[in-house]
Amino acid sequence: MRLDLELRPDAAVRFRAGPSLTRLHQTRQYVVAATDPTATATYGRRYVFADLDQTTFALEARLDWTFSPHLSLQLYLQPYISAGDYSGYKAFRTPGRFDFDRFGACPGGDPSFVAVSYICEDDGVYRADIDGGAGPAPAIAFANPDFAFRSLRGNAVLRWE
Repeated sequence: MRLDLELRPDAAVRFRAGPSLTRLHQTRQYVVAATDPTATATYGRRYVFADLDQTTFALEARLDWTFSPHLSLQLYLQPYISAGDYSGYKAFRTPGRFDFDRFGACPGGDPSFVAVSYICEDDGVYRADIDGGAGPAPAIAFANPDFAFRSLRGNAVLRWE
């Protein structure tokens, strides 16, 4: 979604500004790959994917000022903020098809919990185990992929022709 506003206080001055908001939901976002000799269907690698919910906000502002036919100034400024939240982790099952084995919740202290696969977070590190810790597949450890990104872009051009 985008909204633009343009002001011309003088014939030689033009100001344009507009915010934009983007929401993205991706159900198969790649997260990490790890060596796993038991993953014969995927050639000895375990590929982890997740659902990604991303929100991006930007504000674009531009000022064009013409002083004379030979001299002009252009200013551009864009603050940019983006945040992403990963959830619904899953492992790639077979090549050639986009099938996944979903990771269950972390077992925690519930003795009745039995999962074929699970994922736990401890101090910002995820540990995923495709066979519940009882089988030969090694656990996969990776950093929490959630992110918050901020930037400020700017540009100034003085033209003399």
